Amino acid sequence: MWYVLMAAMGDCGTPYPHWPGPPPPWWFLVDIFAAAGGIAGGVIAQQLVSGPSPEPWSLLTSLAGAFAVGRVVGGISARVLSGFGAKAPQIARQTA
Repeated sequence: MWYVLMAAMGDCGTPYPHWPGPPPPWWFLVDIFAAAGGIAGGVIAQQLVSGPSPEPWSLLTSLAGAFAVGRVVGGISARVLSGFGAKAPQIARQTA
């Protein structure tokens, strides 16, 4: 259950560059990457902060780490995936 909570926090940090338009066809991949980054960030923050006996505030630091890493991983994956679907710019024709 703890990993589900960290995955949800990582997904909450997902940037949505398509707002207010329709979502791109690969939006679910960004959510998956952000959730995985949230789990990784939460585990890393928990290992760095809590030590051998967990403190009461380690929950909040783990969730903050999950949010931050999910935000970074989601942003990077959105940039990479949007780069794959980028279209060539249209050249305007001049009329005389």
